[in-house]
Amino acid sequence: MSIEFGCQCGKRLKVSADLAGKQVRCPGCSAVLAVPQQQPAADASSADRMVISCQCGQQLRVKPELAGKRVRCSACQQPVLVPGGAAPQAAPIQAVPVQPAPLQAAPIQAVPVQAAAPAAQADGGLWDDLPDANAGQQALPANPAMMNMAGAQAAEPSSSEATNRLLAQAAGDVASSGGGGGGGSGGMGQVGVGILMMLGAVVWFVVGLFNGIIFFYPPILLILGLVSMIKGFVQMASKH
Repeated sequence: MSIEFGCQCGKRLKVSADLAGKQVRCPGCSAVLAVPQQQPAADASSADRMVISCQCGQQLRVKPELAGKRVRCSACQQPVLVPGGAAPQAAPIQAVPVQPAPLQAAPIQAVPVQAAAPAAQADGGLWDDLPDANAGQQALPANPAMMNMAGAQAAEPSSSEATNRLLAQAAGDVASSGGGGGGGSGGMGQVGVGILMMLGAVVWFVVGLFNGIIFFYPPILLILGLVSMIKGFVQMASKH
């Protein structure tokens, strides 16, 4: 007797019944297969059974009510799915996320640029806001020292005139006292005139110094007074 079974590659193998339960190699795909056990002759009760094949090549007869279930192969003990059952439940439909359409960017609107204001002309605008250059000079307070210098310069001609008159008078006194007949009285007169001239020169210089003014005539008057006083003493000494 022989056993006939099928390989996974679809080739049908037919071997001796003595090889039942042993492994043989498929001549088509060279796969190692286990030779199934020889099935007994089918009886009337098994006429309604379904014939299925395992991956190992063993043919199994199962009841129709086992359709859609798994049975264990008697040769390799691997579970085998019985075909003919209810169709496998379809996989639930999964919602595919819809990507939102890209937002269209708003068109860029051109912003009108205002023209720059024209430059201010020389006859108005910016130049009118500038302060007057003469305003600062008019607002400056009067400086006392400058006023004194101005007063001194204004008074200088009158002082020089007075000095000239005083010097001329002193020279006249000295000449008159020198030309007089009395030697003692002439000498005393020159001494007195010299003393008065020196006192006047000192007072004149001190008053001008207090007012912040330095006059050049008081030293001259002082020297003339000193000369007059010396001449007076000389005349007095020569008469005696």
